[in-house]
Amino acid sequence: MNLYSKKLSWKIILAVIALVITCGFLWYSSYISGQASDRNERELEKWSRTIVQQADVVKLANEAFEQLKLEEKRKAQIWVRATKEFENNITDFSLSTDLRESIKIPLLTVDENDQFLDSVNLNMPPDTEGFDLIVQGYIKEWQELNEPLQLSITQFDITSNYKIIYNNSDKYYRLSRHKESLVKAFNMDLSRNTGLVPFVFIDSASNELLATNISGTELGPDESVLDKIDGFKKANGRIRIDLGSNVGYIYHDVDPLQQQLLLYPYIQLGIIALFILVGYFLFSTFRRAEQNQVWAGMAKETAHQLGTPLSSLMAWIEYLKSQGIEDSTIIEMNKDVQRLEMITDRFSKIGSETKLEPTDVAEVIEGIVGYLRARISNKVEFILPEHEGIVAQLNVPLFEWVIENISKNAVDAMSGKGTITFTVKEVGSLVHIEITDTGKGISSGKLKTVFQPGYTTKKRGWGLGLSLVKRIVENFHKGKISVAKSELNVGTTFRIILNS
Repeated sequence: MNLYSKKLSWKIILAVIALVITCGFLWYSSYISGQASDRNERELEKWSRTIVQQADVVKLANEAFEQLKLEEKRKAQIWVRATKEFENNITDFSLSTDLRESIKIPLLTVDENDQFLDSVNLNMPPDTEGFDLIVQGYIKEWQELNEPLQLSITQFDITSNYKIIYNNSDKYYRLSRHKESLVKAFNMDLSRNTGLVPFVFIDSASNELLATNISGTELGPDESVLDKIDGFKKANGRIRIDLGSNVGYIYHDVDPLQQQLLLYPYIQLGIIALFILVGYFLFSTFRRAEQNQVWAGMAKETAHQLGTPLSSLMAWIEYLKSQGIEDSTIIEMNKDVQRLEMITDRFSKIGSETKLEPTDVAEVIEGIVGYLRARISNKVEFILPEHEGIVAQLNVPLFEWVIENISKNAVDAMSGKGTITFTVKEVGSLVHIEITDTGKGISSGKLKTVFQPGYTTKKRGWGLGLSLVKRIVENFHKGKISVAKSELNVGTTFRIILNS
């Protein structure tokens, strides 16, 4: 297992551990949220039962009120029947004192033209100042309150029609005030209880709003409380409230705290993920800076270490010249020394400010290929770029290193036999350089990892060649490098994009 595979294994293990922790956290948070939700449901159920019980009290008051109203109407009807029994005494409409006391509601007897004839339980003597005006007011007011009862009396073959107009008793009005106070208190208790879930209480017959705890600040610009009903109805249905005289419905929303509690695990997880991302970004930045320092330090130290034996080799060449060694041998040794000088120069440029100059790309490729041809298998064929004169911003020694590393990898991939094709073309303000080999190719699962340190297909090697290539292209030349395409047993194409 190579270095990259080991790193990948550890990453997978850490990812699995993180996933398990995250799932456990979400499960526990959801469990707590579920418990709170169940408790809220129980509290809401208790609240509903309490509301229904309070409504039952209001309903009883309404029913008692309606029963009293019917009872007082029956008393008025009793008076009508009793009056008919005393037809022979119609002139003064006087009945027994016991009957008057049992009726207990004020009654007025008027003729067809609403002219006052007699009164019962009026509690106001006829000689009272303004009596006639007061009675006329009572006649008009009581007829609007209760429908008058018709009374027909026949005397001496003459039928006279009268109306019995009656008012309700003091007990009726006391109960009415109590009922209204009870209903008002019921609605106000609902409205004031802002700790409950948001609700709307409406009359089923008129759709009139009876109570709500939703404030105006919770509504949209053109939104009313009644607009909330449809959403509440779909979410939670409704609670039927029977008040006796009318039926109402309470529509309610989900508890806002419960909604927030359900979202809390995801919000918390998002915050944790944000901290992890920020931490990872900072860690990656520091690690990249440290790697750059290591690369630069290693390169400069390598250049420094090569300097001493290189100077010694140059001195030995001069000594061999003086000893009469064949010129061909000296020439080849000079080439190798020059090569070492170039390598030393390359390493010395790593970590330093790199100067880029407009350079003919085809010339640089031809130069490095000329050097490689003498040092690799003669079964490898190089096809050079057809287009010359295409200029890119290059640092020649470092770019030659890029071409050399990719070409050597291609030779290894082809097992020393095949074709390496170079293509250079301009695409807008960019220069595309493609290097295609006829080697064994790269599997699709490894295309994203070929430029990572430690990746190698050789039995021996550090797997730093393509990583160094990527660093030179992207960090020093501000370009891009990628695997344009690759097919197993067909070949691979690397694409380098540089500024022109």
